[in-house]
Amino acid sequence: MKKLYSINKIEFFEEWLKHEKDKRCDRLFEFISTKFNFSDITEECEREIKMKLASISSKIATRWVSSGKSKERFLNKNKLWLEGQEIEFCVRSTLPQPSTSTAELSRPGRPRKDFEDASFKTKKRRVEDLVQSRSVGELMTAAEVAARSTGQKNVARVIKDIGENPASASACLNIQQTSAVQRDRPLSNDEALAYYIDSKSTTHSYKQTRKWTMKVGHHVFPSYECIVKAKKGCYPSEEHIVVTQSRAEIELQAILNKTAERLIEAQREVMVKVTPRGSLYSNTTSALTMLILKLSSTVFGENIGLLDCDARSKQQFPNVSHDP
Repeated sequence: MKKLYSINKIEFFEEWLKHEKDKRCDRLFEFISTKFNFSDITEECEREIKMKLASISSKIATRWVSSGKSKERFLNKNKLWLEGQEIEFCVRSTLPQPSTSTAELSRPGRPRKDFEDASFKTKKRRVEDLVQSRSVGELMTAAEVAARSTGQKNVARVIKDIGENPASASACLNIQQTSAVQRDRPLSNDEALAYYIDSKSTTHSYKQTRKWTMKVGHHVFPSYECIVKAKKGCYPSEEHIVVTQSRAEIELQAILNKTAERLIEAQREVMVKVTPRGSLYSNTTSALTMLILKLSSTVFGENIGLLDCDARSKQQFPNVSHDP
């Protein structure tokens, strides 16, 4: 059974003013209960009334502080609000439960879910009264105390730090996002090729490793086609490679150029920093190529040259004769 009761705000304020802050909500509930004779209300209804009393008390406290805690100034400044709509309370009284000797009557309709199992929308609806009646500081303190009481000390410490320094929440979020990006960063083609070589993987074993890591949500390894592409990037162009039935030849200059290119690509950031701008070595690729050629001339002799080299491997293969 539902009943609606109302009280004007001026009368409520006069009662509010009589009590100290820490006991105010309990005293206001006793005042309302006595005034309207709340003797048989349900527990849920009592909780809702106390929530509403706390919310109205908080609003009055804010207006009281802004009025310099002066009753005369408060009444004059908030005259329109005090004379406006009265404060209403919807009261549900308890109903006699029919006795049964077989089993307890079940609640009709869909069973109520636990808070932890409910959706965010349902959770939001259930805590709406708390949000309206309590400040952010009170809610965070309650969350900290609850976490500490259940043994979640780390959670309580984080809540406390964020409450004392709200700016730290942005820092925590940035760290979390950065770590998430780092966890999910896939290997580059060259990194995957390095793993493939270091682990002495076969095509099948690499594909199986990639398959099972993807099943657990880690998209780290690129496809095997990317490794093939990275391999081809390590070879000189085909125009510098000659393959016949009896031998294979690669221009030494092409190998040196490719070596310089790969070294600079791997250390691009370092080379850009150490290379002076506008100097002879501003073209870092040419500079490193010249350096490698100078070193190689010491090993292979002076016939190689610095910029135009067409030396070939002098290794001779025996002639292969085919008996009929």
